[in-house]
Amino acid sequence: MSSTPTEPDRPPAPDERELRGALRLLHSGVFLASFDRLAIAPLLLPIALDLGVPVEQVAAVATLYFVGYGATQVLWGFASDRLGRVRTVRTALALSVVAGAVSAIAPDVVVLAAARFVAGAAYAAVFPTAIIYIGDSLPPHRRHGPLSDLMAVSAVGMATATLVAAGIADLLGWRAALGAPALVAAALVVLLRRVPEPAVVHPRQRPGAALAAVLLRPWPVAVLLLVLVEGMVLVGVLTYLPALLQRTGMSTTGSGLVTAGYGIAVMLAAPLVKRLARAGMSATRRIATGGLLATASYVALLLDQAWVGVLTACVLLAGAWAFLHTALQTWVTEVAPGARATAVSLFASGLFLGGATWTAIGAAPFASGGFTAYLAAGAVLSAALGIAATTLHRAYGRAPAAG
Repeated sequence: MSSTPTEPDRPPAPDERELRGALRLLHSGVFLASFDRLAIAPLLLPIALDLGVPVEQVAAVATLYFVGYGATQVLWGFASDRLGRVRTVRTALALSVVAGAVSAIAPDVVVLAAARFVAGAAYAAVFPTAIIYIGDSLPPHRRHGPLSDLMAVSAVGMATATLVAAGIADLLGWRAALGAPALVAAALVVLLRRVPEPAVVHPRQRPGAALAAVLLRPWPVAVLLLVLVEGMVLVGVLTYLPALLQRTGMSTTGSGLVTAGYGIAVMLAAPLVKRLARAGMSATRRIATGGLLATASYVALLLDQAWVGVLTACVLLAGAWAFLHTALQTWVTEVAPGARATAVSLFASGLFLGGATWTAIGAAPFASGGFTAYLAAGAVLSAALGIAATTLHRAYGRAPAAG
């Protein structure tokens, strides 16, 4: 059989009050996952100096985090179907506690890389499972607002990460900055016990059937290819922005403060995008706007890699994330409703494997001083993404079987 019926003893869907409480706790998990993901960005040079290794090796640590984050998404999607959405998040956060503790005491870059890979693999469960929870709990026309709220919470986490991690590193060292999220994760493991599971809207499929429902259909595959490129241009470059500033002589805290502008800008852009969507701005137009902003961010870095150019790029990348990613994220919840968990998991995999790829590609140019060619390639790729995504989404809206 390709599917199993809904369990008869499954708890009913949470009511509105329960749903609000559930989302608040899931928001906390999303915040923490976003914090941990970007915490290493302002720490590349401090870690390299302390461990006595080239900065390329520390960049590889960041790359491995993204690999772990992306490669385990589908496994967590299957787990959420087996264990339940909330139990999956709790299990993942418990694993992150161990990984965070090991990161804080790592004696060398090899152990650090292994711990950060496991941390990435653990936190990978949180955001996509929260998306699936919303997809299970709300009808399509009510999802955009809660999904935008998740994006805003994620932005707060990212803004806090670059600023707080940099400040902790200056005061207590980089080990404390990487270990701090483990303490919060341990508390969330306990608090999430109160969150109810959503009702199952669609029969849950076996892994092979769920993968086939996504990978053998054109529209899910198209969205997955788009998010792979999006991850490259919007996620991969963020790792290098604080280090660019530190190379000019700026302190770790100063570089964290400037790049915190990214998260702050996403916080401001997310409600704007939500209002524009409610006012009738189509998803296709939001995608096109995001592509333009992404391209402009790379142009800003090509023109200036000091604090003005980096801050401008942070703001433009944030706008691109708010416009483009929220539209693609909503799109992926529509294209394979019977295999939503798998589709969303593959979507997150594509995003962060794309980010890992672009971070890895940038390591040598960053170390050798050839970063301009890397940025020029990012500008071209961003423009191509905007054109392709806009064209495909317009065609999706006209397709007879769209949605």
